[in-house]
Amino acid sequence: PANPIYLPAPHQVAQAFYTAFVTEPKRRSEQWLHESLWESIQVIFWGFFLSSLFGVPLGILAGTYDLMSRLSEPFIEFFRYLPAPAFGALAVAILGINEALKIAIIFIGTFFQMVLMVAEDVRRVPMTQIEAAQTMGANRGEIVARVARTAGPLLAFRTRK
Repeated sequence: PANPIYLPAPHQVAQAFYTAFVTEPKRRSEQWLHESLWESIQVIFWGFFLSSLFGVPLGILAGTYDLMSRLSEPFIEFFRYLPAPAFGALAVAILGINEALKIAIIFIGTFFQMVLMVAEDVRRVPMTQIEAAQTMGANRGEIVARVARTAGPLLAFRTRK
């Protein structure tokens, strides 16, 4: 019942995808489909990697230390509701139109959520695990480095099943 111009059949989509994969670009300056896909995967990877590189440690600190939470979370809560593309014009002015712009938009879209989720997961670490680490002689830094860092994500996985 759907118009094939607007919604082609699945076999037509698969055939067009295969054709795009094996057809040489019309211009030398254009890329093959697999090259474009690889470039996009790299941009997504670097955006998420950089977001994780900064977001996970900040989330662990915010979830562990009350002062860090009070300093960072109001700011992060404010920015997490702003859509990442809203920063597009500012990012273009600062970074220009290149791969760094795309990476920055992905970073902005994932960083704020990641910090808040990691902080919440670290706060949910069972007190029994923290007490067990203290019984074994762990100081606060070791608890943050070993217990909160490893137990938080595992706890989140168990509770969200």
